[in-house]
Amino acid sequence: MPLLPPRPRPGRIPRALLLPALLAVPVGAAAAENAVHAGFDAWAERASPFRSGIEGETYDPDLQLSARLRAGFEARLAGPKWRLLGEADFLALRLGGEPTEVGTYRVDPYLKRNEQFHPFPVSLRTLYLEWRPFFGLFRVGQQASDWGLGIVAQSGARDARLFGDALRGSLSERALFATAPFQAIGARPQSLLGRLTFVVAGDLVFADETATLLEEDFEVGDEAYQLVLSAVVRPRTYENPAETITVARHDVSGGFYGVRRTQTYAEGDTLDVWVLDGALASHHAFKGGASLRFGLEGAYLTGETNRLETEASQDGLDVAAWGMALEADAGFRAGGLPFHVAMLGGLASGDRDPDDGETNRFTFHGDYDVGLILFDQVVPALQRRATERIEDPLRSKQPPRGYQHFAGRGGVSGASYGLLRATIGPAAGVTAGLQAMSAATTGPFADPYQTFAAGGSPRNPFGGPGEGTFGTELTAALRVALPAIGAGLEPAVRATYGVLLPGDVLKGPDAELGTVHFVQLKLSLDTLAAAATGSSPEAAR
Repeated sequence: MPLLPPRPRPGRIPRALLLPALLAVPVGAAAAENAVHAGFDAWAERASPFRSGIEGETYDPDLQLSARLRAGFEARLAGPKWRLLGEADFLALRLGGEPTEVGTYRVDPYLKRNEQFHPFPVSLRTLYLEWRPFFGLFRVGQQASDWGLGIVAQSGARDARLFGDALRGSLSERALFATAPFQAIGARPQSLLGRLTFVVAGDLVFADETATLLEEDFEVGDEAYQLVLSAVVRPRTYENPAETITVARHDVSGGFYGVRRTQTYAEGDTLDVWVLDGALASHHAFKGGASLRFGLEGAYLTGETNRLETEASQDGLDVAAWGMALEADAGFRAGGLPFHVAMLGGLASGDRDPDDGETNRFTFHGDYDVGLILFDQVVPALQRRATERIEDPLRSKQPPRGYQHFAGRGGVSGASYGLLRATIGPAAGVTAGLQAMSAATTGPFADPYQTFAAGGSPRNPFGGPGEGTFGTELTAALRVALPAIGAGLEPAVRATYGVLLPGDVLKGPDAELGTVHFVQLKLSLDTLAAAATGSSPEAAR
């Protein structure tokens, strides 16, 4: 759930533009055979050093080495109506390369833990029992949430995206019931009424963008409870692939997602909000392999929290924030090769008056990747450095309450953006793409100390104006699926390079961020069984 301020964590374009809702499979679908799947990822990445303030200090992220082994199973119990499903990360940690002293762990102990992705050597993602009577679907246990384009909730599932990675998911101890009631009175499953599904769920949040239930010592940390209500028209399902059609297909899906959340943080602070989210998607497939996809999601948060305080409101703040994302993708074939051209845009509200007793900053889910450098590398580092300035006793006698949560963990926040992407493939196992992204502020990107020193006028970490353009980010990526190893493993390698050309909001009269380069090399190994059960990265797209 994208609430401000989130706890610092390392920083998608979504797997598809179709609306997945809260259900991983449609109501009434047959259960799969018993199956297991496993996947391993190892990657090395490096961002070049960049300035983090007017004092001349430099932030050097160092070379980061990471790995993750994820495995799961799906088992039938007493016939096709009962299933037990589970998935866990048996290895998910930073193998080498810690952050530098700019943005120290003492600012927020959660930073170090989340650099390792999970606090435990084995981290359970999902384990739930599913029952499919004739009138609907029940699920009880630890589950992952996915909704719309993913700006609010994402499951964190592994996939074969060309740009970005899914590093964390929205996980809850959940009791869920879903039903497509009009099927019971004769509506065909693929008709509009047959696809209309209602969902109700009760959650104790295990881990998401705002809460982490268990601490490293297994003590209870953040306690967050949710009531989830959803009404959705699911996408149609088809047996034959789109490449074989002789008549165009047109599909529209969408729905509403509402969450009532009450939370008590480990430190005793509280949060009480409503999240209202609507999503709409359409998919058009044409003879010859051409396609058009459109997706839209908008979310609004309202409530209150005492996580922060201001001079005008020292008992807490009201919450009123909103965000939206739009995606359009055109696919076609030329010379026997598949091409895609996509345009993405979005906006996360910013807080133009931080002293008015209301917080308006909206933050996208960290796995909704918009570029790879600005929101994932640069902004969190500058916020952590700003947090250190606030707590410096030579600069601030009494930091404001909640100052230690000023730093974010990645994700679009207080910004608008536009992105253009072109990809080719997969062809002979190779997929390549280029993308360009530009972003600007929707509220001041302000360093609290620099702003105070300027008499309250918003100033960025380099002493310049707090509003304007963040800059332009250019990224190229290449993914190669290698021949299978023996009869059991499918390897793939992905290489990514990006450069950020900073705009005026990352510059000042005497200092500026400077150009930032980013490189990543990633190796993935997947079991062939995963592809057969729809659990592999390729199947996710």
